[in-house]
Amino acid sequence: MVCNKNKLAFITGASRGLGKNLALTMLENNWEVHGFARSEIKITHPCFTAKSKDLSRPDKLKEIFTETRKNLNDYKSIVLVNNAGTISPTGPLEQLKPEQISVLINLNLTTPLLLMGEFGRLTGNLKNITRTIINISSGAGKHPYQGWVPYCTSKAGIDMATEAFALEQGEEGIKIISFSPGVMDTKMQSQIRNLKPEIFPSKNRFLELKRQNLLSSPIKIAKYLLNKLEQQSFEQGAITTY
Repeated sequence: MVCNKNKLAFITGASRGLGKNLALTMLENNWEVHGFARSEIKITHPCFTAKSKDLSRPDKLKEIFTETRKNLNDYKSIVLVNNAGTISPTGPLEQLKPEQISVLINLNLTTPLLLMGEFGRLTGNLKNITRTIINISSGAGKHPYQGWVPYCTSKAGIDMATEAFALEQGEEGIKIISFSPGVMDTKMQSQIRNLKPEIFPSKNRFLELKRQNLLSSPIKIAKYLLNKLEQQSFEQGAITTY
């Protein structure tokens, strides 16, 4: 199989959940995909390249793009999806360890910021190419949750970073959006439902969503997001939801 050289995607957190399903959906639609995760990415496809990276280590990020294909002028569309993230640590802020908070902020906010900058440097001189960044956010960036101070902070930060970067790029530069996929049926949701109520008082809300079968499927969200991407049907700097 020959990969379509028109469309190239970089996806962080591609080993499971939305990241993995988005990678699979893009591959089905003739994208070349480079996926990054700390854990094993179980995708076998001639147009997929898996890279093992600890994305909570900002000092290890620069080679993410330099290790990929050098001649990016072959492509008509290049996209970066900042999807990797964590909800841990969870609990009252004064009980959390500083090093745990640092890991969360690095993975959820610092890494996306650095990759946005690297993506801009990598693609800045390319002509007649659609360049897009999709930052995966959360409703927790807009609505506070007790026990999620670091997580809420990181997601609010990624929303603001999206809007500020859009101002820098203008209408002719890199297109960027922040996308909140809603409550999906993923491993992260399972982790949330297993939290102790005294650590996360909103636990019952998520248990009820699962009981009523109201969780969205990651593959459904992935197909929706890819459709929006390929149609470029979003406003520059939009903070959008499923």
